[in-house]
Amino acid sequence: MIIKLRAWVFMLLPLFAAELSAVETTIEVHIDGEAIADANVNVRRGWTTESTLKTDELGRAVFDCNGCTVIADHVISGESFVSHEITPNASLALNRVELRRQVTLSGTVSVPKMCNCNFSFNNLDTGYRVGAGSGLFANLEWPFEQVVPAGRYRIVVETSTWDQKLGRVAPADRYLASVGVDAREKSVSGITIAAEPSPGNPRFSKIPPNGLLISGTPPDGRGYSKISGLPGSVEPLVRLNVQNLQTGQVAEGASESDGSFEVRLIAPPGSSVLVAQDRHAIDNYNDPANLPGTVVRIPIENEGLAISTGQRLNGRNQNAVGAKSKVYGGTDPGVAWLSGTLETNNWSQGEQGKIAGELSIYSRNVGEVSLPTFNTAQAYLELIIDKDGRQKAAGPENSSSDMTPSGLPIDRSEPSWREMISVGTINFSGYEKISEGVAKGSWELDYSVPEGTPDGIYQLVLTGQGWSMNSWVTGLDTGKLYYSDIFGEPSFHVSTIHGAARINVGKVSPPRLYSSLLMNTFSNGVRGVVAQEDIGKFGISGHLITNTERLIVPLMNDSGTATAEYNLEPFVPLTAYSNKAWLHPPKTPFKFPSGSLSMTLTYPDGSKKIIGPHPIVGSYQQKAKNHLGEDMHRNSNAPAIHLGLTTGSSDFLTSFNQYGEHEIVMSGTVEDVYGQAYDLSGTYRIYVAETLDFETGVFPSTPFEVNDVFSSAVVIQPGVPADVEIAVSLLPKSSKANEIKKTFRGRANRFGYFLSDETDFVFSEDGEYRVDYNISYTAPDGTLWMGARTWGSVVETPGSAITAHGSRGSESNQEQRQWYLFNDTASDRNAHFFFPYQSGDVMWTENFTEWNAAMTNIVTLEDGDGSLAEIIGNREKTNLDVDSMRLYSTSGDNGNNAIPPFVDPKNINNHWAYYYSGSGRPGVSVREFVGTDTSSNGYWRFNTPYAYQLGNGYQGDQEGDFKFLFGGAVYRAPNEDFQYYGAYGAMWAMIPNSDAQGGRVMPPFQGAAGGPSGGPLFTINGEDIDLFLHPQGVRPGSILEVGDTFSFSGQVGPTLASKVAVTVTAPSGKVTSFSGNANKIGYFYRPSSNFKVEETGVYTVKVDVTHEGETSAGVVETPFPTGGVLGSPDGQFSFYVVDAKSKTARLTGDVPSLLSEAAIVDFDLSAESTFDVASIHQ
Repeated sequence: MIIKLRAWVFMLLPLFAAELSAVETTIEVHIDGEAIADANVNVRRGWTTESTLKTDELGRAVFDCNGCTVIADHVISGESFVSHEITPNASLALNRVELRRQVTLSGTVSVPKMCNCNFSFNNLDTGYRVGAGSGLFANLEWPFEQVVPAGRYRIVVETSTWDQKLGRVAPADRYLASVGVDAREKSVSGITIAAEPSPGNPRFSKIPPNGLLISGTPPDGRGYSKISGLPGSVEPLVRLNVQNLQTGQVAEGASESDGSFEVRLIAPPGSSVLVAQDRHAIDNYNDPANLPGTVVRIPIENEGLAISTGQRLNGRNQNAVGAKSKVYGGTDPGVAWLSGTLETNNWSQGEQGKIAGELSIYSRNVGEVSLPTFNTAQAYLELIIDKDGRQKAAGPENSSSDMTPSGLPIDRSEPSWREMISVGTINFSGYEKISEGVAKGSWELDYSVPEGTPDGIYQLVLTGQGWSMNSWVTGLDTGKLYYSDIFGEPSFHVSTIHGAARINVGKVSPPRLYSSLLMNTFSNGVRGVVAQEDIGKFGISGHLITNTERLIVPLMNDSGTATAEYNLEPFVPLTAYSNKAWLHPPKTPFKFPSGSLSMTLTYPDGSKKIIGPHPIVGSYQQKAKNHLGEDMHRNSNAPAIHLGLTTGSSDFLTSFNQYGEHEIVMSGTVEDVYGQAYDLSGTYRIYVAETLDFETGVFPSTPFEVNDVFSSAVVIQPGVPADVEIAVSLLPKSSKANEIKKTFRGRANRFGYFLSDETDFVFSEDGEYRVDYNISYTAPDGTLWMGARTWGSVVETPGSAITAHGSRGSESNQEQRQWYLFNDTASDRNAHFFFPYQSGDVMWTENFTEWNAAMTNIVTLEDGDGSLAEIIGNREKTNLDVDSMRLYSTSGDNGNNAIPPFVDPKNINNHWAYYYSGSGRPGVSVREFVGTDTSSNGYWRFNTPYAYQLGNGYQGDQEGDFKFLFGGAVYRAPNEDFQYYGAYGAMWAMIPNSDAQGGRVMPPFQGAAGGPSGGPLFTINGEDIDLFLHPQGVRPGSILEVGDTFSFSGQVGPTLASKVAVTVTAPSGKVTSFSGNANKIGYFYRPSSNFKVEETGVYTVKVDVTHEGETSAGVVETPFPTGGVLGSPDGQFSFYVVDAKSKTARLTGDVPSLLSEAAIVDFDLSAESTFDVASIHQ
């Protein structure tokens, strides 16, 4: 029997309009840097030339421009010169236009399927793009002939079928191809471009340049070095970004036809330089992190004793990468470079001494400023290898070897002074102009190594006072515009970038690097896998979701056309990383080539594959992308790039041909430039399976109260009889020795519903907990499906006067109220707003705000009775006086001789402070990690894809979506036998852009407790919703079998201790009722209410939620807020019980992957039954 169903989906699209006004614009026309008089300046609007002006004797033309563009041309001795079409920037005093010889590019482009395609000519020398039409919408092959300015070009054809619903290029039938052409001297004909069938070429290649063929020259008289590559160092005729990782400055260039290149950049000896290549010249964001790159160290004499580091002197990013500075100009804020030589790099505890050296300043503004200001700088020791040979990092982001007692990484974005050992202050003197654009000075440091400094390998960090970007020299950033040798400046979110020398203290065991595999491979939000030997010692913190110990990767590629290919070469995340476009210089500068790498891969059937050994020849960096080249964290801040190592051998590119567990035993070594060898060994397990989605009886990251009971319910999607394993552990008072563990095992019913019949797990004491889920199912056709989930949080300390909070306002500290309207925070543009301060409060936001607001995790503490202040004593206690103390660990000594806790974790005086934080929609994790302080590099906006987890699309959050915001605060002072664990919960809801109040943070319930009204949480079918419960166990549409146990758990929103009453009515009319209060953050589960279902048929569940108690604004008044299950009539929903003989209805025919324009989905159900269908339930 075929049953036809139809579903409607509705969507609202906002409309925008803009109005332009005329402004006066000046254009200056040049050929080879010389101003050209009597050139034509064609002022255009759309495809029409409105007027043509002549340049004056200075090569300039002045005119009014209202959204216009300009093309200039000129004829010399019968030869035509032409410019690219530019959009003038009238806010600038001058826009320069360069004319180049006019050439013609001609040939043929072909595609495997007719398309509406982008066909463009991308000038590698100027960065300009010339778009061209094509007949590929009606032809598989099309001849082209395009007039362009002379230069090197990348000619690109790419699918351009724009999908309005997705807001991007539709993934179906996507293809991309390009070819490089050198047309600097003459026209080029006979060009052929042939696109491959979907999935075609990737948007970004994954092959880094060959660093062995790249070198840099010493600075010339102006401070410029030539970074050059021999033939074959990069791909032929591609765009290049070359970046000094100390200063962040980026030079743009292009390669020659033989793969050689030469680029000018300020990069003195000792610089770490990133060279990245853009094969198709279509990096929309001009972000070096998108591109495959390698880090090359510019050699310096006497590496072991040399001091070398530098700093850009503007403290911010002004010149955008790819900003076409030859047209619009750019500033020259200057670079300061410190150099010198150590007498010895072996220091000891209590040692004092002096080091000094030369300060070089490079800026064309040297001649514009009589005497800039010297500021002080700070010197630190950053521990990178401890005495046991374990790798460390100060304030690590994205991964960490500092773990919670439950084995989760503590991710920190601390200021450098809190995570390193201060050894002194750097003073500058003796400023002297040497030549045009160059000045010199001197620096000196009286250093003191504190007593108690642990043995280890350190890097000496010479950096800005208080923050790495605080300039050593000020006054040179004049704002004057220049039109050559302008370097791009990516975002400045970096921390310890100014490593200057290697320092050894005491004795160190042979060092081993923490390596991970597949760091750029995402699996439902999880990325990468660590070695089995490192579990509990080192972990990846991807911010998005807690990494699981199992990495599950698919057998087939994203398009399903072939087996997926994986590069098994290792990443070394603690060595260099970044959350944005600027990779930190490697804390360990490696020597290439050096060492070797080999692997033994054991397949599930026991067969083995030996890979290597191969020498390690270079490094690799690139932001993770999906198969369309799209950012996994668009418009948000999350771990972006990690340094990897490469052999350059394709042997490590592996396609798996079996489902199941694959074991990889890696062995190898790599050396640094100081002659130190590092072990690269480890055993890794990778699971090849299709991803199985599931949700749990507890909302991820939920903090508990003592005596709360863990719900073992699991709902698997789609419903299959999967094997389920849930490991729960509680560490009372954070004690690993007293850990309480339980593992639930069993099999879901054939519809994917699971509840363990084992004894419940009760959170009997306060402390930290962790839960790990592993789900697996083998389908009849042999396909293995797997899912995994991990998180942790706290069980709150009962009876404490200390309270866990979010934080008021935002990171900028411009907004200090606990309740506010975003529209009132006019000074807080581009703000990263914290979780609401009060538990139970609500944040409402639109998808976009006019000032680009974002949201970020935080948990803080209020000291209600002074007990926390008494324990802390004279330690740092930021914001304790405003009842919002930031959480970070301290060692008890606030002076310059302090040894940070993560440098010396065995110090009995350490106080440990951090928080578990989780934000998620049902089924989609938004942010989840263990953090400290403000975790400033974890913010997100709301149109981000959250790494394309199952259940989330390209556009991210939608109107009506909600998130629960959870936190678990930890403050431990072991030597004082003091522990506090605090639970926090709040809520977020997305509102339409038409919402009258706009974004806001308010107490719940529309003023029912006497505070300000934030309005309803949302409105559904015309009904204002103030209170609801999201079911986590049995839920609407669940299918149980006779003998299964009905179990109801859920999360109340807003996150308060509301009353929940549940009435279950069986098909026979038998009624089961139960009720109780949710815990303080809204978790509700009463295991005593579980019962076995014995009747087949339709059961109804009536859920009533009432709040009669406290909110942040006070006690609610009558009539009390009430609610039920969202979308259900009168809070009532149905679930179904069948017997073992019942048949399963299956979808027949094709189900579209995209909604039609009518937003209607038709599908058919095939019922395996001879009975008539009496009713349909969905």
